[in-house]
Amino acid sequence: MKNHAPELACELADLQPAESFKISDSKSDLPAASLTVDGQAVALCSKYDPIKEATRMADQVDYSESATVFVMGIGLGYHVAEVSKRLGPKGLLIVWEPDPANLLVALTHVDHTPWLSRQHLIIFTGQPDRTTFQTKVEPYAFAITQGLRLFEHPAYRRLFPEQLTELNNHAKDIVAYARTCIATALVNNLRTHENLTANLPLYAAGASINELKDFAKGFPAVCVAAGPSLVKNVHLLQNPEIRKNIIVIAVQTALRPLLDRGITPDFVTALDYSQISARFYEDLPPLPTVTLVAEPKAHCTILDSYPGPVRTLSNEFNDVLLGDMATPKDSLPAGGTVAHLSLYLAQYIGCDPIMFIGQDLAFSDGLYYAPGTAVHQVWSSEINAHNTIEMMEYIRVMRMRGHLREATDHHGRTIYTDEQMATYHKQFERDFSNAPQTIIDATEGGLPKEHTIAMPFAESLEKHATEPTPSIPLPSTHLDSDRLSEVEKQIGNRMTDINELRQTTVQTIATIEDMMKNQRNKAKMVRLFDQLTEQREHATNDLAHAFNLITKLNVLGAYKRQKKDRLLEITTNDPYERQYKQLERDAENLDWIVQSCDEAITIFEQAMQRLSHALIQHQSPQPA
Repeated sequence: MKNHAPELACELADLQPAESFKISDSKSDLPAASLTVDGQAVALCSKYDPIKEATRMADQVDYSESATVFVMGIGLGYHVAEVSKRLGPKGLLIVWEPDPANLLVALTHVDHTPWLSRQHLIIFTGQPDRTTFQTKVEPYAFAITQGLRLFEHPAYRRLFPEQLTELNNHAKDIVAYARTCIATALVNNLRTHENLTANLPLYAAGASINELKDFAKGFPAVCVAAGPSLVKNVHLLQNPEIRKNIIVIAVQTALRPLLDRGITPDFVTALDYSQISARFYEDLPPLPTVTLVAEPKAHCTILDSYPGPVRTLSNEFNDVLLGDMATPKDSLPAGGTVAHLSLYLAQYIGCDPIMFIGQDLAFSDGLYYAPGTAVHQVWSSEINAHNTIEMMEYIRVMRMRGHLREATDHHGRTIYTDEQMATYHKQFERDFSNAPQTIIDATEGGLPKEHTIAMPFAESLEKHATEPTPSIPLPSTHLDSDRLSEVEKQIGNRMTDINELRQTTVQTIATIEDMMKNQRNKAKMVRLFDQLTEQREHATNDLAHAFNLITKLNVLGAYKRQKKDRLLEITTNDPYERQYKQLERDAENLDWIVQSCDEAITIFEQAMQRLSHALIQHQSPQPA
């Protein structure tokens, strides 16, 4: 337990066993238990044969479809031990017990060392809040998307109905969140890497955020989103006496509404992978004092079309691609939206407090966007006497009707949000709970947010925007042509290595297929295994850089392999059958690597074209 829940282990060491948790002997000479609640004793396991009962309870789970089992109620833990055994070491086991003192009794009277020492284990006691639950479970998103089974101890449903209902809701929320994250990663993986390599000119030869670290330490910032409530108070930033006293960080969708009101932000944040985001940057005036802070995975048209200075964040894939040419770049946490990126940027530059406006995370007044966004301009050709902006907004909301959910808004009224925005809301609350800064929700609309101070924007400005903010360091928009030329050569070398990796992988697949045909020919299997070892070492050692790049591209293949690895642990004990399935799995995974090599060559060819174009654009002036 010390490995998984060190704080809980320390807490149990100082506890006395619960008096309401009674131990007795079962007919099979194993300990049994009951819990006394309101003077009534409720049996927590069989008084006759706890193991047989635990086996029957564990039979309820289909472990081939459930990579995660959430056991609610430990009793004496016999059923937990049985579930853990069947789940296999690669599955995720989550265990909840409402009272730590009860858990202490169970661990004292029954040896639970096997499941307490498993690698993938989470233990909750008490009533974990939504943020705590999400923070602990979120790293296991892959396992959760491969099936989550809620496993309620029957007695606990009777004893703790409200707590179980709340935990069920937490579990459903985390499933929705995990599916959103993993689906985004899988579906957008290729597009993300296309964007990363397309942005190599700016990434390798442009500015980073490093120069901004803590430059505005202790000064207030406002993160401006484009929710419907933005119109309530954004006009306050039009006052130059207020504007000079606050750092303004706008999401890309809010840039146009701000500029239309004569408000020039200090920063704009971008991370969207889709080309449609270029709409937010069409026909912009020159913005020499407004810095775009962009994830390098954002679509290249955003960085290409932005009429001002650009800074990019660190990215592991591009650094592996550049190798020794990579320069140190600071990163920011991975956020679900540009609004999260705005928060992380405000924290990075040292701002405190951090205010939010326009961050509704719900359909305030039945609307999705604040008036004046680029989306409304796109819709303008369809607007007429019979089709208003409000009607278009309504249609936009109703398209999500299958994902809508009721919530309570800032004013205590019923409001609609959707599954995606509810996920982002939870991520914000988790971030706010960990933030050392004061977070002020000045949105005055949409969903309320835990771990913030709700305060009107006018009051927030009056209280905190009291002195001019420091000058913002601005980067050059010129790129180093010598560096661009070196990067171009580096990408060419990487392409050569990837082609060699592809050839080696194809040969390795042939070796594995040979092994599958000759599985019971020991002499030949020894020769084939030596051959396989040589091919693997060439791929992972001699071609390490190329292999690392392809591994990062092969997200779908890794996801499928993880699922097959887990199933192999629980479906067969026959050594030959297991070996055959392992070889089959390896051949399939290598086929995914071949496909990833092909994808890499395609996107690197496109990157080479963009590097050549950038080299022409930024060629150093020749002497007269």
